[in-house]
Amino acid sequence: MTAKHVTAAELGRHLGLSRVRVGQLAEYGTLKRSPSGRFDQDACRLAYIGFLRAQRRGDGRSPGRGRLDAAKAKQIEIAIAREERRLIKMDEALGFVDELVGGLRSDFQGLGARVTRDLPMIRKIDAEVDGIFNRTADKYQAEAAALRAGKAG
Repeated sequence: MTAKHVTAAELGRHLGLSRVRVGQLAEYGTLKRSPSGRFDQDACRLAYIGFLRAQRRGDGRSPGRGRLDAAKAKQIEIAIAREERRLIKMDEALGFVDELVGGLRSDFQGLGARVTRDLPMIRKIDAEVDGIFNRTADKYQAEAAALRAGKAG
């Protein structure tokens, strides 16, 4: 037996609802649309009966409403964290690290000449310092790209 896929208006007539109410229940997640945008009449009838039973028990909320409420709560938590300065934009954080490491690198530049007058030793110290900062920059770039892609290190 194949599923009968119907429009929102047809499903509304079948369930005794308006097309708008069918759309609301679909938005809440109570009624599921098929990829074509239509509704499986049998599956939606069973889902709607479950919704009505939940209302009778006093729950009164559609299953999708819980997801909506959770998303709103998360959005509010993020806004509060930002206001309390517990959360900053990623560009701000990465910009701070750029400035900090850039200043540190500038301070270390010429360290060899400040430590000794021995030219081979100056070159060796400067090469080591450059190597440290180059490796740090490579790690930083990789971590920053991962963070921007949503993959925490």
